[in-house]
Amino acid sequence: MIRTEIAKAGDRAIVVFGDSIVQDAPLPPDVCGHRLINAGVGGATIAYFAEHAGALLGTTQPRLIVLAVGINDAWRTTRADVGATFDQNYRMVVQRLSKLAPVVVATLTGIKDGAFATNYDPQYVAPINHTIRTTPGTTARIDLDVLFAQDNNTSDGIHLSDQGYAIWSKAIIGSIERALNCR
Repeated sequence: MIRTEIAKAGDRAIVVFGDSIVQDAPLPPDVCGHRLINAGVGGATIAYFAEHAGALLGTTQPRLIVLAVGINDAWRTTRADVGATFDQNYRMVVQRLSKLAPVVVATLTGIKDGAFATNYDPQYVAPINHTIRTTPGTTARIDLDVLFAQDNNTSDGIHLSDQGYAIWSKAIIGSIERALNCR
């Protein structure tokens, strides 16, 4: 379904790659006259996009790509080398995607108190965000961790509440508008 929607939009597409946080996001259908494609995949890690981003895009060269993925790489049962593995995969994905379109990246919102949060290890968040912040080839960065540092705007410690999505969506759309110079 994602691949079909991207193909329909063609070079007018804005693609937002991510995990369940993106998948559940209330994103508008268009931004700045470009079709916005929600390419969120529940449970996705950066390894998923390393393997599948090219297939999802097909021959389309989108106008802009937003990469908002990483929280599932902080899963508690993740291997001890998660930092190195995430770093390598993330840099590779950004390098590949940036050959097709400008890439905007988003840091993780973090892990808060909640029933689902016990499945994640907070010690992985800072290294993942460091990789996101320092990966070359990006057009812009959205510092979601800064926006979500104080309040718990989640429904379960990981997934966003309605209030959390209002903050998240405003930051994502604002960054898209700035990247496309249409704000």
